[in-house]
Amino acid sequence: MVASLKRAAEVQTCYAVTGAFDLVAVVATSTSATMDDLLDEIGLLTGVRRTVSSVVLATKIDRR
Repeated sequence: MVASLKRAAEVQTCYAVTGAFDLVAVVATSTSATMDDLLDEIGLLTGVRRTVSSVVLATKIDRR
């Protein structure tokens, strides 16, 4: 699954996490239609049972 995500240019970063989910992928697309297509593709990957997505509206703090 990670190998497939690595091939998607829209995937900026991918984190292995603890808790309710195994992975968090940060993606960027130019349109909502492209995001919808990408989420459909990710949902079809072997091993993906479900996806949850959120859209960042604004950055409140960035200490990087």
